Amino acid sequence: MRRLKPFAASHVTHHPNAESDGDMAFKLVPIKPKGRDYKKLITAVEEAMQEAADEGIALYEQCTSTWSKQPHFEATAVKDGYIIGTDDEIFQYVDEGTPPHIITPKRAKVLAFGAGGTPKSQPGVIGSRGGSRGSTKVFAHLVHHPGTEARNFTELVHKRTQDVLPVILAQKIGGALGD
Repeated sequence: MRRLKPFAASHVTHHPNAESDGDMAFKLVPIKPKGRDYKKLITAVEEAMQEAADEGIALYEQCTSTWSKQPHFEATAVKDGYIIGTDDEIFQYVDEGTPPHIITPKRAKVLAFGAGGTPKSQPGVIGSRGGSRGSTKVFAHLVHHPGTEARNFTELVHKRTQDVLPVILAQKIGGALGD
């Protein structure tokens, strides 16, 4: 499964479970005040982390909501957070973009496609729309595709989740402390 940028709280560190291709994880560094019920605090933090992971999955699902083949996103608990991932190749192409490439027919003598359509997603936007196939029919033996601009869903979801996590943590910890 391809791992997307994981998240949690506190400071950035390389996580031993993150792949070596630059995945980052965040580590929670516990501060243990005297006279507190640590089990309640630990449970509150775990619940907040789960809620943030669920929010991350919901955001990824918004990015692909109009796709005909829905990717499956999964949150995997690690020692101090969650890693959200998918093994969907198409998601990876759209998320990270593709370089210019040549397309040739595989099961026919020529390619046939519609030109002039609109994509279902935009770079820098969490969400998905209907999109459209091109209405001008094109036939070609070879296409020099210009590549696909990266949508950067992973960066967007990571940032949004990082923004909401402190709020969720404060609510859960406040509830555990009776504030």
